[in-house]
Amino acid sequence: MGSPAWYIGLIVGAGVVLTVVVCVSTILSLARRISMQARELSLALGATVDNTEVLHVIPSVNDMIVTVHEAIGTLRTDVFEKRRAR
Repeated sequence: MGSPAWYIGLIVGAGVVLTVVVCVSTILSLARRISMQARELSLALGATVDNTEVLHVIPSVNDMIVTVHEAIGTLRTDVFEKRRAR
């Protein structure tokens, strides 16, 4: 037979290998879950971009509304001044 230290070393080595295998498999499992969630998130963000693409037009529409509002105000002022002048 052999020295008892040999058997103890073999058992400790097997325990270390088993611990490493469990840790690596856990890390790989979590990495796979993260990858799947990232893929789903990417698809959701793509849909969000499609839904909000119209929002890029808002500043130009706002500028047009301000221009029209100012023109109406100027027209209103001109009309009332002409009525008062009569």
